[in-house]
Amino acid sequence: MTDIVERLRKRAITWLSFGWGNNDIYDEAANEIERLREALKLERQLRDDALRAFNEARAALKERE
Repeated sequence: MTDIVERLRKRAITWLSFGWGNNDIYDEAANEIERLREALKLERQLRDDALRAFNEARAALKERE
């Protein structure tokens, strides 16, 4: 299955190549999907980092007991 971003970009190119006018909506949608994917990756990384820090702090507290 082709990625949705690739399909949207191909559609935008098709509109331009057939002279059907400039239909930026496909390109804008592809850009927004890419931004959302990157934000999701960052959110997951932050969550993983926070969980790792929490577990390290908990382990350090247990060592003190």
